[in-house]
Amino acid sequence: MNEGQRFGELRALLHSRGEEGLEELFEALDLHGDASPERAQREWLPYVREHLQGQRELEEDEERVRRCALRTLAQWKPASEALSAPVLAMASELEAGFLGDEEGFSRSRIDFQLRMIFEEHAPQGSMSHMKLPADVLAYLSVARGRMWAWDASDLYAFTIHHDEIILSNTRYFGEVFGPSEEEELTELDLFFRRELAGSHGGHLTYGVWMDFASYSENHNVMVCLDERSPYWGKVCDFHDAHPWLNGEKAGKVEAEDLGSFLEKLLRETSW
Repeated sequence: MNEGQRFGELRALLHSRGEEGLEELFEALDLHGDASPERAQREWLPYVREHLQGQRELEEDEERVRRCALRTLAQWKPASEALSAPVLAMASELEAGFLGDEEGFSRSRIDFQLRMIFEEHAPQGSMSHMKLPADVLAYLSVARGRMWAWDASDLYAFTIHHDEIILSNTRYFGEVFGPSEEEELTELDLFFRRELAGSHGGHLTYGVWMDFASYSENHNVMVCLDERSPYWGKVCDFHDAHPWLNGEKAGKVEAEDLGSFLEKLLRETSW
């Protein structure tokens, strides 16, 4: 496929409006942009940005999609700049723990999907402060849609979620522990939210945290994606707590960044 064909595919995807169309566009932008990074940054990104900014009379949901897409576009870099080389170098060591079949991975697509979650469920304005660390993107590019498990036979063993679980858990926690109106929640969710708030003297914190892994009973390992926060990039273990409800201090900092956390994980003999 030559550069003209790549641009034609991007243009066609851009004109298929809606959230799903933009997800496909960002996936294609990663694929074609990595092959032609200079042209992507010189021509394709400005073209997409101009198109999005030129849309008029959008419904509220469409405007939310546009805001998230423009922020994802602003973060775009070719893979050589966007991914952490030290984490990519761990690929062979991590391989033994992966379960399931490899799938395609697009760093811009998951950036956009997370932004859509935070735009809807995190404290107002938080989405624009989201920044995916290079080591998180590198790990996800190595995992390629697979989960990583310390011991596949043990339901309580340490497990790093695959992409779809990361997204669904992050959305669920946003719905339950974010600034949702209580009448929007189920009775069980309300009980859960009030019980946990009472146990830690709850308060809302910086609004962009991604659920990443879990182990034992009710231990959720999360990564802060909010670039305003001193916790940005840190890997924290929250037990019966969530930063959106209880504050970041309710969690234990396991590592200053995901690369260090993965090194620690590979050295451990049990978790």
